[in-house]
Amino acid sequence: MIPLNGGRVALVVGDVTGHGINAAATMGRLRTAVHTLADLDLPPHRLMAHLDQAVIRIAEEEIGTPDPSAGATCLYAVYDPATRRCTVARAGHPPPAILHPGGGVTFPRLPNGTPLGLGVLPYRSAEVELAEGSTIALYTDGLIEDRHHDIDTGIERLRTALDHPGRPLDVLCSEVLDTLTGQAPTDDVTLLLARTSGPEPGGAAGTRRPALR
Repeated sequence: MIPLNGGRVALVVGDVTGHGINAAATMGRLRTAVHTLADLDLPPHRLMAHLDQAVIRIAEEEIGTPDPSAGATCLYAVYDPATRRCTVARAGHPPPAILHPGGGVTFPRLPNGTPLGLGVLPYRSAEVELAEGSTIALYTDGLIEDRHHDIDTGIERLRTALDHPGRPLDVLCSEVLDTLTGQAPTDDVTLLLARTSGPEPGGAAGTRRPALR
């Protein structure tokens, strides 16, 4: 979660191909690149294009040539509390889940570009409107896919596990992870939950609590 100008907040999650020291090093470099690019206040689809080139450069530096297998997936979203809109770009990554204030979980249909490091197609952004009290969930595919369940089954399991709008975020996060991963997850798992907030009660005009918590 990265604070931006104008009270906006960026949410980002990614997953590097492979495991071990090299994958961890690549993820560290991409994390640094995301923070640097976020400071430039680029639209999500342009930031994703720069990350795509960064992965290509990393592969060239490590093995001397672009490697299609040395890629990563990523989702980058910017939430603006003034408009209650979240602008999202994806690079081969699962869509966010949205838990609505009154209950019900949806997975918005958003453009999905190729994984980072291929340099093939341009990325596109799309907007999603979030009502006050909505919870947005960003996650990696390790949460919804394993050798026992395909992605469609995993999506439905995530929908059911998330559908508790009154739960505190830390409790909800723990419950979702316990329900979907069990004691021995077969892949790395990341889950990021954020809930939209409204204006500070009794505050001056334009004064708000943090846009997300």
